[in-house]
Amino acid sequence: MMKTFQRKIVFPVNLIVCVLMFFVAPAQQNKERNLLSGRYSEAFLEQTLEKGTGWVQFPAYSDRSGWERVPKHIRDKCIAKGEGYLNYEWKSVPATTFLEFVRSGGRGPNEKYHTSVITPLSDMFYAELFEGKGRFLDQIINGVWAMCEMTTWSSAAHIKAQTTGEGLPNVQEPIIDLHSARNAHFLAWINYFLKQEFDRVNPFISQRIEYEINRRVLEPFYTRDDFRWMALHGQIVGNWNPYCNSHVLATILLAETDWQKRVKGVYKVMTSLDKFTNYYGDDGGCNEGPGYWGMAAASHFEALYLLKKVTKGGIDIFSDPLIRNMGTFIYKVDINYPYFINFADAGAKVNPNAYLVYQYGKSIGDTPMQGFGAFLAQKQNFANGEYAGSPFFVFESMFDMNEILTYPAKEPLPGNFWLPDLQVAGCRDKEESTEGFFFAAKGGHNNESHNHNDVGTFVLYYDGAPLIIDVGPGTYTRQTFTKERYTIWTMQSAYHNLPTINGVMQKEGKEFKAGNFTYNASPSGISFALDLSGAYPNEALVNSWVRSYEFTREKGLKIKDSYNLKEVKEPSVLSFMVRLEPVLIKTGIVNMTNSSGKKIALRFDPEQLEFSYETIPQTDKNLREVWGDNLYRIVLRSKSNKMKGSFDIKIGR
Repeated sequence: MMKTFQRKIVFPVNLIVCVLMFFVAPAQQNKERNLLSGRYSEAFLEQTLEKGTGWVQFPAYSDRSGWERVPKHIRDKCIAKGEGYLNYEWKSVPATTFLEFVRSGGRGPNEKYHTSVITPLSDMFYAELFEGKGRFLDQIINGVWAMCEMTTWSSAAHIKAQTTGEGLPNVQEPIIDLHSARNAHFLAWINYFLKQEFDRVNPFISQRIEYEINRRVLEPFYTRDDFRWMALHGQIVGNWNPYCNSHVLATILLAETDWQKRVKGVYKVMTSLDKFTNYYGDDGGCNEGPGYWGMAAASHFEALYLLKKVTKGGIDIFSDPLIRNMGTFIYKVDINYPYFINFADAGAKVNPNAYLVYQYGKSIGDTPMQGFGAFLAQKQNFANGEYAGSPFFVFESMFDMNEILTYPAKEPLPGNFWLPDLQVAGCRDKEESTEGFFFAAKGGHNNESHNHNDVGTFVLYYDGAPLIIDVGPGTYTRQTFTKERYTIWTMQSAYHNLPTINGVMQKEGKEFKAGNFTYNASPSGISFALDLSGAYPNEALVNSWVRSYEFTREKGLKIKDSYNLKEVKEPSVLSFMVRLEPVLIKTGIVNMTNSSGKKIALRFDPEQLEFSYETIPQTDKNLREVWGDNLYRIVLRSKSNKMKGSFDIKIGR
């Protein structure tokens, strides 16, 4: 059918596999737990912190027999990747790539140039460590020099943190962002392993590395406390906090030789990390979604792992229930790898770092998480040297690969779970199986980190394949993180599985939230309900709109919308985003097809609702890679002029 519902909406502006998950997003948390600074003083840190780099237990560059402990096929693979760059011509970053972000919002051109330095440098660094013949050394020096010559290590999208604002980077005001923190960390490892080789060529090489690390990252970190990600003045905390802190921590541990700066710098990291965990709910749920777990909880784990290591176990909070819950979150929201429950800016497909998942599970004593890490290692071709992440954990994974490869691999697939702070519930038809239905939904408010206006939305999968979906974010642009964010269709409630009331969509803001949430679980399934009316602005003219979900194992999902309007200005509609084209096979019955070809029926009362659908071509590269060329939006338009009533939807075989 042709589309009949246009994107003309007022702007006051997974799995029916039997896993019911309700994402009622919570209020922001702020508990003064202070898991690190509240338990360990700076004086204690000074007593326990290692003074040098003895904590690094990898072989020295000259220890050829040590590096040969890594399986030969992995060494050969890394060397081959490095060989691809032996004649590489290093590029500078054009000023216009920064200006392009201001002019058009495009981040890609600038980030492409950053990648054009870090990727070949990384590959040749690993190649030289494994080969040890000096064959890659000149090109590594060229790469190091190219990085040191860059005006900024920060992304064009992030330099607006300068006091002078966005545009061109101010060389006199280095900004610590995701990229600069990572680059400093990486250069610190290069200098750690190759300093003697550099000094044989010219001591200015290592001196330049040390100078740039200090100028661009360490000194700004020591002397400033106004970077938003530090959260030292009550700012909202997201994944930037643990990601930047973990990289800065490793850089301090590798590069800082001044003892007092070393101690105070590490303690400042601890204090800042506390702001991150203070913001979490006790259930450990990541309100940015599983797609950000790697930069959030997993980066936090990296920092905790290093702190424990460099204090010889003196600083260790892995037994804390919150740290455990932050880890186990990642397998609770796994639908059927690589599909995860996705909300906010999380994509539907997630690829968690296998080694970090395994080590996190090992650190908290959670065998299902270790098994999940081993499972991911199999899926990610870990045995053949497909590694990612920060150098420390890449090295550890290479030397310890036999442990994870021999651990019993298993995708946990819990039968059900409930995250009361994040307000996420899960239930699947069969525990430890992707067969059947999986359902997930969310409530909460519309000012979450990486927010979409999606209070009360849900996803439904069948046999582990997408059926009713959360589209997720497209490619980030300047528009994504400005006041124009909610002009992007993927952020709007009309393109989630939600009602549009009197032609009005949900509104962004913490005050726009769900109310009267209830949740119940039983051996047969799960149910919950919430009043969506608070998520809509006054223009929606709604007194209440109660949506209830009832998920019954091996039967399917029932949705009931009970509404009370102040008046009817135009027909309200119910939207359902689906992966493949829907077919009206009979009056009141729509066949939906999952990506595996299984057909599931959506039933509605044709006396109350009129069916149509919208075809949405996917022009965004990221969305097209996940969903293909088209997505479809089922629209059920109300035929009633009544101000009170209800709609019933049944989904099943």
